[in-house]
Amino acid sequence: MIEMRENEHRLRERGATLIEVLVSVAIISILAIITIPLYREALDKAREGTTEASISYLAKALLLYQSDQSLFPTTDKIEEVKKALEKGGYLRVVPIRDAFGRPLRYFSFDGVNYYIFSDGIDGKPNTIDDIVFSNGIFLQDGLYKNQ
Repeated sequence: MIEMRENEHRLRERGATLIEVLVSVAIISILAIITIPLYREALDKAREGTTEASISYLAKALLLYQSDQSLFPTTDKIEEVKKALEKGGYLRVVPIRDAFGRPLRYFSFDGVNYYIFSDGIDGKPNTIDDIVFSNGIFLQDGLYKNQ
């Protein structure tokens, strides 16, 4: 009888009970539910910052172009801006996509004013999360800039 109790005690020490496993799974699930949205938000903030840095980089090259050519490229196609900047040697690698993987948008119809847009996190134009840059100033900084 004593030997049976010792064997039962040894079996219990080897593994966890079903309740212990279920509690562990529940705790891990709760932690995952809390941390996944925080991770996604941090990733979106980082992408916004990267997009703003790329736009600033592009804007500096546009200023060099304008100082040589007296006007900004007059087009609404970012690919044409890329060709003009690469051809003139202003940038070797011209960013034409934002950090979300979507194409940047560029407009300059008069050669004096220009606009660079990113559609932001949601990928839709003209929403609150867009990043808009014009003539050296961020007009709209995305969703997380002021947080």
